[in-house]
Amino acid sequence: MQGPPIRGWDGKELAILRDRMFNCESVYEAWGRSRELNSTDVLMKVFERLPNEVNTQFIHLERAGQGTFQELRKLVVSAARDAESQYGKCLFRAKQDKGDKRAVSNRGSNVCRKKVLVGATTNVAAEGAPHPNNATCEQCGGAHRLWHCENFKKGLKDRRDFVYSKKLCFLCLLPNHLCRSCESNTKCKFCGKKSHNSSLH
Repeated sequence: MQGPPIRGWDGKELAILRDRMFNCESVYEAWGRSRELNSTDVLMKVFERLPNEVNTQFIHLERAGQGTFQELRKLVVSAARDAESQYGKCLFRAKQDKGDKRAVSNRGSNVCRKKVLVGATTNVAAEGAPHPNNATCEQCGGAHRLWHCENFKKGLKDRRDFVYSKKLCFLCLLPNHLCRSCESNTKCKFCGKKSHNSSLH
């Protein structure tokens, strides 16, 4: 769930975060460890990515003693739904256009530099491994990384077998190198080890 801040009403990014939160909640429930999701550390990682409007709503819930992962997920679900509406898309386009005009009128200023930095961070995969823009799934050949593939998410044993059979790195899930020579700084989100990807735990 880590990543760059989501620009206000970016429906695609909100939907990705929503799906990750659902997956995370399901896994933790299956392990009987749902309470761990309510830690300040986990909540802050999500909170820091969200648009101000969503954060404000969560602050109100937190003050009322309802600042849980489940409540934050509900806010993200609602924000993603709103962002995908015709009015939400219109609002996001308007904010993008406003940002583009500012960047053009302030050449050389911090606004332009900030825009370049934000663009640079989008080339970092969700699990921390750098990858080029032309991402290709090792399982289905789709235009996404392996950990986003619906076919890959089906079962832990199947995921491990697939990674092993394709000789993929167990840490970043990319080909052409082994885990011990992987340059990714990723650690498993569940056990903290740097020997395997979170999706293989």
